[in-house]
Amino acid sequence: MNYQEFHDKWKNLIFTPMDISIPPCDTKKLQEFIDLYPGQSHDEKMQLKRHGKVLYKRNHDDVAMYNFFRSFHVIDTMPSTPIICEVFAEMFPDVPEWLESLPLATGKRFLFGWVSQLPPSLESDSKVTSTIHVDEAGSFGLRWFINNFDNNLYFYGTKPDITIPDIIASDPNEKTSYGAYHDTVNTQYNNHDIPRANKYFYSEPIKISTQPHTGFMLGQHKAAHVIKSESHPHKCTFIVQPVGKLEDRWLWSDLNQIVEQSVKNHPTETIWHEDFCD
Repeated sequence: MNYQEFHDKWKNLIFTPMDISIPPCDTKKLQEFIDLYPGQSHDEKMQLKRHGKVLYKRNHDDVAMYNFFRSFHVIDTMPSTPIICEVFAEMFPDVPEWLESLPLATGKRFLFGWVSQLPPSLESDSKVTSTIHVDEAGSFGLRWFINNFDNNLYFYGTKPDITIPDIIASDPNEKTSYGAYHDTVNTQYNNHDIPRANKYFYSEPIKISTQPHTGFMLGQHKAAHVIKSESHPHKCTFIVQPVGKLEDRWLWSDLNQIVEQSVKNHPTETIWHEDFCD
């Protein structure tokens, strides 16, 4: 099976838990690692490792609400100069073997890390969310939740016959990704306390219902997603991001078998494009 065959088979699949193991990162030790790097200091450490200098600085105050999340990229398998965070490698020595168990295309460069979601500030509006977005239009993303207790991931399905790349290209008046997904006229939050999507999407989103620690796949063809703040500070979303052409990223037949079994095993948690309506 190639990418196009996989795409044609699963293009209407929006979300499904995946029957694959989560990263072997003990949650207590993971929090210890995160606490070593206040603010965006880990990001700056990895910039220095890759570029020999810090290209941009951010707030180092671990109390201030400097962003909706912090990102930790700890592995980049770039063939010429692979990069790894040595502290992470020492604390979590089983991760490389876990990565080898995934259906990545042989020799494919990838990035590995996670997003650590920040809790709402007591001084801020409680309606703290990400923007409505897709991680990468046209792709299928593999993710892993740890401490996902609130299930605050929502999907807006596209209207019939619209796919995500078409949305961005179809309206010459919308030059930004924000305008491509958000309702820029009715900007009040909806009944779920998340931003409203624009005319290209069904107005009613669907919220996931899955296990706190789980792998999942999200399709980024017929839905965009938005993330609402968790009620606690310990939610992490791990990401394995292959780099390069979509068609060369995964062992598509192997991934197809995992998806087939996962959809069969989790019918009540799986979300299809057909599930959306006004």
